[in-house]
This record gives sequence, C-alpha cells and structure tokens, in this order.
Amino acid sequence: MRAESNGRLTVVQVVNGFGIGGGEKKLLELIRRLDRSRFRNVVVSVGQSGPLEDEFREAAEGTYILPKKRALDLSLPKKLAEVARSERADLMMTTLFYA
Repeated sequence: MRAESNGRLTVVQVVNGFGIGGGEKKLLELIRRLDRSRFRNVVVSVGQSGPLEDEFREAAEGTYILPKKRALDLSLPKKLAEVARSERADLMMTTLFYA
C-alpha cells in the first residue's frame, strides 16, 4: 500500500446510503474512532442521502453520493473507480449488502 506523504492511508468507505440503520451507525462510529493521524476516511453512498449525511460529512474527510439509476446500475463500478483514483485510495471497504 502507498500512503500519503504524511504516512496516512486513504480508506474509501462505501455504504448503501445515509439512513439510520445499524450498519450505517457502525460505520459512522468506526470513522469517528479511527486515528486521523493514520487514516484518511472518504465515504461514498451508492444510494441516496439520509438523516446521517451531515454526521458523515462531519466525520469523514470527503463525502460522495452516487445515486443508483436502477437496482442493478452497471455504471456504479466505474464511478467508484473514479472516486478511488481521484482520492488516491489505498483501501476500499464496503458496508451492507448493496455496497
């Protein structure tokens, strides 16, 4: 893995949306507790916005919403790859089934 010049790893966290479910809350708490001197978290929602969006924007260093056009949106992998490239991701982690 490569890291930023300051040694931090960039982690792109992918989630279904910013709803108030258990998976979303778990991810939000993980981001809040990870050592910011070692990890840079970027969150991508592959669904829609939701009640926790503002909290994710506050906790993460980058936030994206990639709305799905249909249940199986074949354009999402390309969009995720573009985000990962632009953010210079070292790791991509998914949370929940559709992410």
